[in-house]
Amino acid sequence: MLAASTLTAAVVAAAPLAAEAAGARPGFKAPFNCGTTWRGSAWTVSDGHTHNPLKSVDWNWGSGEDDNGKPVRASAAGTVEFAGTGGGGYGKMIVIKHGTSGWKTRYAHLKDGSIQVAQGAHVSQGQFIGRVGKTGGQSSSHLHYEQIRDGSVVDAVVQGVTFAPNSVHFIKSTNHC
Repeated sequence: MLAASTLTAAVVAAAPLAAEAAGARPGFKAPFNCGTTWRGSAWTVSDGHTHNPLKSVDWNWGSGEDDNGKPVRASAAGTVEFAGTGGGGYGKMIVIKHGTSGWKTRYAHLKDGSIQVAQGAHVSQGQFIGRVGKTGGQSSSHLHYEQIRDGSVVDAVVQGVTFAPNSVHFIKSTNHC
C-alpha cells in the first residue's frame, strides 16, 4: 500500500511540471507602436529564395526604406536571452524568453546601434527594445520576427491572427496603448 501511495503522490507532484512544460502561448501583440498598421508576410519562397525559417514573419510598415528606424517593441513580457549580432543572416537581433513555458520571440535585422536591452534584462510587453533596420545583409529594411516554441519556429499568432505559411495580414498594433 505504501508503494501505491508513493506512486500516486509522485504523479500528482509531477502534474504541475507537465502543465508548465505545455504552457499556453503568451498573448503576443504586434511588436510596434500602438495604432500603427503593419503588413506581416509569412512567405515560403520569393524570387527563388526560401524564407528561413519558413514560419517566420517579415513586417513592413511602408515600402522601400519607410520602415528604417521605426521603433520595435516587445510583443510579450520576458527576459532577454540574447541581444547582439546573430549568425545566419539575422544581423542585429534580440531573443526574448517568455517565462518557463518554452516560448521565445526573435526580432532580427535591427538597425545598427539601436538595441536598447541587454542579456538578462526583464522587459515588459510593449517596452521599446530597438529599431527596424536591414542588418545581416538584407537589401531593404524590415523586421524579421519569429515565435519559437521549445526550440522550433511555429506559426506566429499576433493579436489573435495566425500567420500560416504564405499568408499576409495587416495588423493594427494594440501594443503599449
